[in-house]
Formats: sequence, structure tokens, C-alpha cells
Amino acid sequence: MKKLLPLFVLLALFLTGCEKDDPPATPVIEIDNRVVFWSNFQGEPITVYINGSNVGTITAISSSSPGCGSSGNITRTLSPGTYSFTASESGDNPYTWSGSFNIESDVSCLNYLLHI
Repeated sequence: MKKLLPLFVLLALFLTGCEKDDPPATPVIEIDNRVVFWSNFQGEPITVYINGSNVGTITAISSSSPGCGSSGNITRTLSPGTYSFTASESGDNPYTWSGSFNIESDVSCLNYLLHI
């Protein structure tokens, strides 16, 4: 009987020491669905319209793709979908751009270069 008591104590410790861990939390990834319009065009400022609405003016000249929210470029947060845009530089003989782009639900920053 004396030999069984230590076995019962060890068994009790073993069973009470085992707790089920909660599964690891699934990370939440926040996606902003943004687009940044930028240009390497060395001319006048460029006004951008998305679906006919004026969204701002590009005043920076970038030599490489800027991130969303960068100064002097146009960044907008949009719902997933297809959008049309037009853009034109200021001045007497303005250069113009037009086209469309698609915001995917899993893309946080779409870069759109306006170039000649």
C-alpha cells in the first residue's frame, strides 16, 4: 500500500499539470486598399480625377515608386472594384492621361505611374 501512494501522487500531479492550451490567435491583417498616383514627369502639377471626382494634385516628381501616403502624390483609400481615372497637367498645352485600374481586396497599396 505504501508503494501505491507515491504512484497515486505522481498520477495526480501528471493529470492536473496537463492543461489544454488555447490555439494561437489568428493574426488579423489590416488591408487599406489604397492607390497612389505618382509621376516622374517633369512638368506642371497634375490634377487627378477618379470616377469623375477631383481627388487632388500631384506636385512631386518621383524617380522611383513611392509608398502610399507619400508627400506630393495622391493617395486614396477605395473599396475593391474597378475605377476610371483622368489626369491632366496644368498649363497652356496640358498633357493628359486616362485609363482604369482595379483595386483588389488583398492589395494594400497599388502604385499607378503617370508617365509620358
